[in-house]
Amino acid sequence: MRMLTGFLVALMVISCALPAFGAGIRVAPGAFCMQDAQPGDDVDLGIDLVVYNDSPEEVEFTLNPIRASRAKRTWLHGYADIPNPEWLYFSKDKIKVAAYGEGRTRIHLNIPDNEMYYNQHWMVYVNVAGAPKNSQLFNIAIKPNYMIETKAKADTEAEPYGKLGLVPSVLNADEAGQGREEKVTFTVFNRDKIARTFKISSYIPQGSEQKQDINVTPGYEWIGKEDWIKPAVTEIEVLPREKAAVELKVKLPYNAATEAKGWEGIVMVEPSEGLLNFVRVRINK
Repeated sequence: MRMLTGFLVALMVISCALPAFGAGIRVAPGAFCMQDAQPGDDVDLGIDLVVYNDSPEEVEFTLNPIRASRAKRTWLHGYADIPNPEWLYFSKDKIKVAAYGEGRTRIHLNIPDNEMYYNQHWMVYVNVAGAPKNSQLFNIAIKPNYMIETKAKADTEAEPYGKLGLVPSVLNADEAGQGREEKVTFTVFNRDKIARTFKISSYIPQGSEQKQDINVTPGYEWIGKEDWIKPAVTEIEVLPREKAAVELKVKLPYNAATEAKGWEGIVMVEPSEGLLNFVRVRINK
């Protein structure tokens, strides 16, 4: 098993600032986003799921990863159901926590080694449920959610998993600059049984403590305006089991400046029916 270090640990710490709350229970992290998850690696994420028991007696909590579609009718746009929620697992899936105490268990991830699992954006929830010994108290439960983005790869040997696939899921614009345009391209895979029309748009997430949204990659800042990244087309039709290339024009204004490594923008791909997907576009200084 590999221990996750460096870049991704820093991302986890930043993304763990959202606690989740329920009746008599608190869980941290309430949400995080993991990027560059490598299919085929069994990884110790380096962080614990911490359960706080705010009730007046000992409670045994059970941790059960579940698909987003089992947890909620709608969830954060851009993320799909993880194929198997058990790929996220814990060193202990049951924790006894004393009254007003806390318990912890290490979080792990093991995505199978398959080319179709590159370029993915998945959401997984964890049902954390506890039953106090005193039957006069209600059972308590809470569902933190975790975003998993697998490693981007342009030259995959298999089509991406899911009805809508985008390859690669991350584009780097290294030549774009102040007043200098660069063109980059990604491919839309329609793996559905019918033709689909897809809307293509530049997007700047507006997340806050009250509203969950796509996280910016650590070391980057969001683009100043959506027109820094312009899709050559705003709509494209793709036949069933076919694919189509989408070109993006990336250009910074002359007054663009940052202390970060660069800027990042999101290009959203919205099908005529079904879940959205997105591509990260990084403009490196």
